[in-house]
Amino acid sequence: MNSRHGRGRLAFEVTGNGDQPLLLLHGLGADRSQPLALADDTVRRQCQVLAPDLRAHGMTTLDERHELLTFPQLAADVEEVIGDFGPSRPLIVVGISMGAGVAAQLLARGNIPVRGLVLIRPVWRWEPHPASMSAYPRITELLRTHGAAKGRVLFQDSEDYAGIARVSAAAADALLGQFDAPRAVERAQRLTAVPASAPTRPPSSGTPKLVIGAHQDPVHPMIVAEQVAGDLGAPLKIVSPRYDAPEQHFVQVARAIRNFVQDV
Repeated sequence: MNSRHGRGRLAFEVTGNGDQPLLLLHGLGADRSQPLALADDTVRRQCQVLAPDLRAHGMTTLDERHELLTFPQLAADVEEVIGDFGPSRPLIVVGISMGAGVAAQLLARGNIPVRGLVLIRPVWRWEPHPASMSAYPRITELLRTHGAAKGRVLFQDSEDYAGIARVSAAAADALLGQFDAPRAVERAQRLTAVPASAPTRPPSSGTPKLVIGAHQDPVHPMIVAEQVAGDLGAPLKIVSPRYDAPEQHFVQVARAIRNFVQDV
């Protein structure tokens, strides 16, 4: 395992002993550890895995202004790191939630060779302000106005929280993690800026693709996974709910990634 962090670059981690480059992209409010947990030993033997912390996340210290927290800029950041990484073969790109949007943006831009694309629980269908993310700007407001501790309590008492909990109490509780994240107040703008952007729809033909969705996920609705899979002409794999059956979910997603890497 090798962790690197250069000035003006994304912090990132490189692991694995294989020759197939694999790029892993995390979700909003998470960091590189999130997708790395899905790369099992088989994948790491077959691949050289690159997992960055995206702008305004993890150990990355790039400019975090609102206007820079867009899918085009996030993709450009990743392209810069890939240029330094110097992969010898086209990459397989795997993204979770926001990371799925960045992965799609990378393919749409066409600046790096992509061998395959896996989009896990996508939220955006090529338009800004997904309805399922309507609570995120409210979290930004609470963090800025009341701080992390009090904001967390107020959000838990809000209708935004209650609406999510009606679909999945576990998903609502997981959303409270945005208040517990490192530098949550300082980085609160990411929860407003990123939903206000949208990835560009990539072409439906050519590159092999897989979309992974789950039921009982109010932030990542199954209908969006279905629509994105249809838009891209990609197969849709339905897995156990992320929040209500987390162990099964992780096992199934890790298996899907492993199978995709071996088959593509």
